Amino acid sequence: MIDETKYERELKSEIDPKADNPNYSLEYRQFLKEQTNSSQKFYAKLCKFAEKIIPAHITPEDEKKVDSYLQLLHISITPQSTRSLAYLGTVFALLLALLLTVMFVSIYTLVFGLVIVGATFYVLYKAPDLMFKMWRARASDQLISAVLYMVIYLEHTSNLEQAVYFAAKNLPPPLSLDFIRILWLVESGKYSNISDSLEDYSKVWQDHNPGFVESIHLIQSSLYVSTDAHRHEVLERTINTILESTEHNMMKYARETQNPVQAVHMLGIILPVMGLVMLPMVVSFMGDVVKIWHIILLYNIALPSIVYLLARNTINNRPSGVSTSDIYDFYADKNYKATVKIGNKNLRVSPTLMGIAVAAVFIIPSILYFANLYSDPNILLTTENTLTTLLFSLLSIVGLGYGFGTYYKLRVKDLVKQQNDLNKLDEEFANSVFQLGNRLEEGIPVEKAFKKVAETMPHSPVSVLFTNIYNNLVTNRMNLKQAIFDSKIGAVSRINSSLIRGVMRIIVEGSQKGSKIVSYSLITISRFLNSIKNVNERLKDLLAETIASLESEVKIFIPLIIGIVVSMAVLTTNILVSLSAQIGELGNLGSGEDSLSFGTTLLDIFKVDYLIPSWIFQLVVGVYLIQVTILMSYLLSGIVHGAQKVERGNTIQKNLFISTTIYFIVALAMSTMFMLITKGMGSGV
Repeated sequence: MIDETKYERELKSEIDPKADNPNYSLEYRQFLKEQTNSSQKFYAKLCKFAEKIIPAHITPEDEKKVDSYLQLLHISITPQSTRSLAYLGTVFALLLALLLTVMFVSIYTLVFGLVIVGATFYVLYKAPDLMFKMWRARASDQLISAVLYMVIYLEHTSNLEQAVYFAAKNLPPPLSLDFIRILWLVESGKYSNISDSLEDYSKVWQDHNPGFVESIHLIQSSLYVSTDAHRHEVLERTINTILESTEHNMMKYARETQNPVQAVHMLGIILPVMGLVMLPMVVSFMGDVVKIWHIILLYNIALPSIVYLLARNTINNRPSGVSTSDIYDFYADKNYKATVKIGNKNLRVSPTLMGIAVAAVFIIPSILYFANLYSDPNILLTTENTLTTLLFSLLSIVGLGYGFGTYYKLRVKDLVKQQNDLNKLDEEFANSVFQLGNRLEEGIPVEKAFKKVAETMPHSPVSVLFTNIYNNLVTNRMNLKQAIFDSKIGAVSRINSSLIRGVMRIIVEGSQKGSKIVSYSLITISRFLNSIKNVNERLKDLLAETIASLESEVKIFIPLIIGIVVSMAVLTTNILVSLSAQIGELGNLGSGEDSLSFGTTLLDIFKVDYLIPSWIFQLVVGVYLIQVTILMSYLLSGIVHGAQKVERGNTIQKNLFISTTIYFIVALAMSTMFMLITKGMGSGV
């Protein structure tokens, strides 16, 4: 008899962090802790608050669509409340825009405010759809594993309900929640059987991954075949279907990635740089109209936001593969802290505080210099465009770049090796699983099979894993489940790979049904993993040109170009200042009203009084460089490694240190050369 409350308890415990379920995997606990403080929970509170103030109406068609998104996101709010938040947020943004317009009395403030109002309404109105796409991007990597787990279970037990439950227990979130919900919907009476519930869920992926939908149909058809041989044939076809679909999606992604990457390149680099080149001249002629805060809004807020959205969309469209849990989350759950070696001691430090400290070393001297500079207007007029002023301004950007670089470096410094070891373990795992399956097929006991495979792969991560299992079985006299999953000395207790944990659970459960079942399952898994590996390698080959282009742009070309642009701005500014001085002297050659009219007319053409000082211009551009470096590194890491936080942090910190250093050297060297050429303020350096 089936326990009618089993799946309801499972779903409740997945969503409720306070639920106590000792059978949860570490991935489940990490997800629950993350969800407790997630933006989705904050979003739900805002929606409930907004619905009390502005009740909203929604069409039945939109209500059905939004409700399906909210259910998949596991957010307990009504579709109407999402519209209420959109309307309330828009009203608030409109009032703020009007207030700022009244304060600054500027048409530009009003235009910018209306743009923000429109963006606020769009983002809040589309929030369920945007969050759904982000969920789909995370869940898509787990679809292949989900099919694999169900196929492996159905090979020895033709029970779809138990196969879905087995997949739910082995998958990491968010797909684990979805599969438990599929079962819970049957128990709650919404669907009469598991096939209908699974069929309805598969429709979510109809457009994004039709291969998964077809695989579900094949799995369902395997339940109605008359012989084991025929069922085996159908399940083999199921695996081939999801693999072929994955390969097709990856090839399509590789082709279509070129356009969004080029869009990011144009909007993030080419067009902004063209604007920066023209900016000093624009300010010289329209200085009374173009203000510094206009430039800040464009280059430090609007453009980075657009680049982020484009990069995020590109990563969200990344096709599915075999998901490997990020080791950063694994150690974060264990209260991981970075270490810094001083002498013979390793001191635990906070990445945030160390980043601030490094930034302060460069930024504080700059603040003191400019505070002294602006304390005396007479000094300011003769020094605000000198090389010394530019140098201290550049030091502020160096501090900012090195500060962020230090923060990201310390976040992952001690985890990069572990992540590389985990990646290597995943790569070797397919062949080791195949060997293990062959050994078990020979009738060798499980503990001896682990030992023999470990001996064939000495000094490898897989050998260490299998040796630990053997020692726990023989020396510590544990059963197979304890030897692998014991929280203290289990072989996988410090391995955060959902793939490896899932395979080990298959071994534990299959061993209860006989070594032949385990052997066949492992050989199937090995073939599956090798196929996925080949597809991933093919994807890397197709994206090699795009990846190489992004890497060279982030590390070299972006800081080089922006550094040259800053030095050209310095050159232009000094030429205009020098030219205005000479025009003023030339005007004194006349007499009376003619002299005043001549000088005033030419000086009015070049609005030198409104020119942006070189050091301020450099600060705005330098901040933009850091923003673009982080965003382009985020895009690069997302294309290559997906959502792995260790790889992302490592990529960002490397590129920040390199790009900031190149920018500082190029901007300072070129500016020095141009100042010497123009003899702008050589005596003031």
